[in-house]
Amino acid sequence: MTGLRPQASHTVEVRGDVVRVRLRGELDLSVAAEVSGWLDKALDEHPTKDMEIDLRELEFLDSSGIQALLNAYATVTGRGRTLRMVGASGGVREVLEIVDVHDLLTGNGNLSTGEGVGEGMQVIQVSQLGGPEVLRPAQVPVPEPGPGQILVDLAATGVNFLEIYQREGRYPMQLPFTPGGEGAGVVSAVGPGVEGIRPGDRVASVDLAGSYAAQALAAADRVVPVPDGIELETAAAVILQGMTAHYLLKDVHPVKPGDTILVHAAAGGMGLLLTQLGVKLGARVIGTVSTEAKQALARAAGAAEVIRYTEQDVVKQVRQLTDGAGADAVFDAVGKDTFDASLDSLRVRGMLALYGAASGPVPAFDPMRLQHAGSVKLTRPTLRHFILDAQELRGRAADVFGWVADGTLKVRIHERYPLADAQRAHEDLKSRRTTGKLLLIP
Repeated sequence: MTGLRPQASHTVEVRGDVVRVRLRGELDLSVAAEVSGWLDKALDEHPTKDMEIDLRELEFLDSSGIQALLNAYATVTGRGRTLRMVGASGGVREVLEIVDVHDLLTGNGNLSTGEGVGEGMQVIQVSQLGGPEVLRPAQVPVPEPGPGQILVDLAATGVNFLEIYQREGRYPMQLPFTPGGEGAGVVSAVGPGVEGIRPGDRVASVDLAGSYAAQALAAADRVVPVPDGIELETAAAVILQGMTAHYLLKDVHPVKPGDTILVHAAAGGMGLLLTQLGVKLGARVIGTVSTEAKQALARAAGAAEVIRYTEQDVVKQVRQLTDGAGADAVFDAVGKDTFDASLDSLRVRGMLALYGAASGPVPAFDPMRLQHAGSVKLTRPTLRHFILDAQELRGRAADVFGWVADGTLKVRIHERYPLADAQRAHEDLKSRRTTGKLLLIP
C-alpha cells in the first residue's frame, strides 16, 4: 500500500481489461490532489485498460474528496476509457448524481442507474439443478434490511463445496436461489432495532442470505467484526474454514501435544488450515495429497509426513509411520473415496471426523464396522452446530482472526474470480486442481 497519511491508503491491481484502484481510510482536501495523481499514474501505467475505483472502505471527510472523483471521471473519459465506481453511497452518491455521472455508479445496490436501494444488483442465480452451467448472472432488486438485519456491500465471497451440493440438489433448495453464505464486506445499511453495528463497519459472516452477489443481507447477530489490519478478502477466505478447523480440533477431537492426526487433502484451503492449527496445538500431522507440488505446500504448512495417495497405500503408510498404532484422529472432507482408508487408519478408540463429501456421500454400512476397527468413533459434524449463538460465533471468529494476525494461520488464496465467472470457480474446486481458497469478487 501507498500511504496518504496514517489513516488512508490505496492499492492498484489489474484484472483482465480493468485496472482497479481500491481506496481505504479517510479522504479530504489535504489528499484530494494526491488521489487524482494516483489515478493518473494508474492510467499512464496501463494505457489500454478501463478503470474501476472501489470506495467501499473510504470515508469522505469533506466535498474535496468528491471533487477528486469528478476529476478522475473527467480524466478517464477524456482518454476514451470507461470508469466504474463501486460503493458510492449517501452524500457522495447524491453529488455525483447531480453532476450527471450517475451512470458510472455500481456496487452499492445499483447497476448503471444511480438510483437508491431497491433498484437492482448483480447476483449469481440458480434456476434449475445441475452442473456449473446452471450458475447464471442475473440482476435482482436490492433487498432492504428488516428488523434485526444489516445489508453488506461484499468485497469478496468464499466458494465452498456446500454451494456445489446445493446446485446439484444434494441439499434441497427452493428454486430460484442465490448460492453462498460466506463473505466479507462493509455494512451499507441497518434495519430497525440493530444496535452496535453501523454503516461503514467491516464485517464477515458465514450466514449471509446469498453471498454470490454484490450485496447480501444478514442477521445482525450472525456477523462478526473484521479487525483492523486484516484485509476483507482474507476475512472472506478464512472465516468459514478457519472456524471449521477451530471446532474440529478444539471440540470434535480436542488435540493435545503428542497426538498424531491424519488430514486428507492437506494442500486444499481447509487442509492447510487444519495442518497449521494442528501443529500449533502440538500434534504430529500426517497429510495426504495427490501431487508433488501439493506435497510441498503441505510440508510448508507444517505436516511432519505427507502421503501421495495416488502412488502410496494410505493405510499401510499410516501404520508404518505410527509403529502400527494408527492415528488418534482422522479429518476427512473427501467422503466416499477415502472413507474406508480413514476408518482403517485409526488407532483403537480413535476418532473419524467426516466433515465433508467432496467425492460423494459415503454408502450405508453396518455400524459393527466401528467395533471391528477398534471401537472407533465416527461423527459427521457441521459448523452451524458449533456456532449456535452470537457468543460462540464471535469467540471462534476472534480466535481465528487472532491466529491470522499473529501469523499462526497463513491464508492461501488460490484464485480470485469475477462474480460472473462463478461457473469456472465451481469447475476448478470440483476438479481438485486448487490449493487454497477460491474467492468471487463482485
